[in-house]
Amino acid sequence: MAREHYNHGGLLHLKGFDLNLLTVFEMVFLYTSVSRAAAALGTTPSAVSQSLQKLRQHFDDPLFVREGKGISPTALGVCLHEQIARGLSLIDHTLNATLSAKQRRKFVIFAPCCLALQLLPATLAALEPLGAGYELLHYSSYGDANPDTIAESLLTFRKVDVVFSPAAVSAHAVQCHPLASQPLVLVCRDQHPRMTQCCSESQLASERMALLQRANHSDVCCDSLPATRVVLRSDSFISILETVSHSDLLTLLPREVARRYGALFNLRVVETTFSLPTSPLYLTYNKSSLRNSEFRSLLDLLLASMPGASVPSA
Repeated sequence: MAREHYNHGGLLHLKGFDLNLLTVFEMVFLYTSVSRAAAALGTTPSAVSQSLQKLRQHFDDPLFVREGKGISPTALGVCLHEQIARGLSLIDHTLNATLSAKQRRKFVIFAPCCLALQLLPATLAALEPLGAGYELLHYSSYGDANPDTIAESLLTFRKVDVVFSPAAVSAHAVQCHPLASQPLVLVCRDQHPRMTQCCSESQLASERMALLQRANHSDVCCDSLPATRVVLRSDSFISILETVSHSDLLTLLPREVARRYGALFNLRVVETTFSLPTSPLYLTYNKSSLRNSEFRSLLDLLLASMPGASVPSA
């Protein structure tokens, strides 16, 4: 993400200026009285007068002139008020937005698209007891991050709270939970000319396949299969589905994904005379995150929805 470029010269100029003087100016402008402004600020009229004197010297303008029993701003004073009021409004909005963000429980999840299709509905259901007090953010990719180390990198640099991945993450600072492995099924387009009955190992060896390219995982599936000709690898789950639906290629999908989305892409499951590999699933997060009560409550709800998973002591 590109960073906004600030005027560093302006920042250095502000370093020598007491920004509290602007607050004093605004109070005097609003109350049209030094004494009433001092009372509102919880200080003395003398201190307010000294602040105004510094501003007069800085802007080379009286800023306020006496008018009857009160004071009235000069033309420059009115202009200054308009600028200061706009700036203070933005600052106030920023502070309130930051406070609101802290009060709102935000849960950032990283999961490849294929896993997210299965996990996000279950995750939302698990967090439902929190009502409107949380926000779920999901990423399936992250810039130019190395796919082989993305899970560890995202957790190390605190870009996400939880990573769902098909490969275990081994690092001292993280906790990795193995979850239930997903059974895979062989899938083809509905009108495939040869996949009319159960597929044998010899028949599969004569077919062409498309496999989802996932870090540290697609090769495992390929090695667990009979000798096959893989003609397409893609990290895009939708691209695999679309390609298989318009060709005679075969692919492997988690059984639940095939059940949910097979009909949408005119795909069907092909029974096999041999065993297919399974796809492992892991949930990983920073151990230190358990010290945060908000994170722990979210994680407790999430893991409670997954049989066999539990949160260790912080």
